[in-house]
Amino acid sequence: MSSDREAHVAKVKEQIAAIQNKHAAKKVFGYYGNAAPPERAEGEVWEDAHGKKWTKKDGSISSVDRFEGYRVPWFCPECKKLMPHDLDTKFWQLRGKCMDCVITEETKMRANGTWEAYEKDMMRRNYMAYLRDAITELTDLMENLKNPEIIHADDENILMIEKWDIDLDTIKADMQKEIDILVDVLARVERGEE
Repeated sequence: MSSDREAHVAKVKEQIAAIQNKHAAKKVFGYYGNAAPPERAEGEVWEDAHGKKWTKKDGSISSVDRFEGYRVPWFCPECKKLMPHDLDTKFWQLRGKCMDCVITEETKMRANGTWEAYEKDMMRRNYMAYLRDAITELTDLMENLKNPEIIHADDENILMIEKWDIDLDTIKADMQKEIDILVDVLARVERGEE
C-alpha cells in the first residue's frame, strides 16, 4: 500500500512540476529583436498591423484622426487668424477659409471688376447642384413608387385597409419625362449655354 501511495504522490508531483514549468516559460510578443522600425518621411501616412493610421508631422509620429477632414480648424488656413465665430465655421465649410478672408477676397474682386463673372459662376454652380439634387430625388421617388395604402385603425385593432389603384406606369412615364428635361437642362448649363 505504501508503494502505491508513493507512486501516486510521485505522479502528482510530476504533474505539478509540469504545470509549473509550462507557466515558467514566459512568452513575449511584439519583440522585433535588433531590427529598428522603418524610417518614415515627413507627411507620410501608414497603417499598422491593427488597422490604425499613423503619420509623421514635424518630426514626431502621431495617430491620424478619422474625423480630421470634418472638423473646423481653430485657425484659418489662409490668414492664420483664430476662427471663433459661427460665421467663420459657415464660411470655412463653404469656401475653406474664414469670413474675413472671403470678405477681403470679394471686396478685391469688386474693386478690380471681376465680381460679376465670379457671381455668375457661383450662381451657375449652385444651379447645377440644385439640378443634380432634383434629378436624384425624382429618380429615387420613381424607383420607390407604389400604390398607396391607408390603414384606418383605433387603439385596439385595424378597422380597414384602403388600397388605391393608381396607374403607376403613366406617373412613372411623366416622371421620366421630367428627369429627361432636367438632365438636358443640366447638360446645357454645364456647357455654358444657359
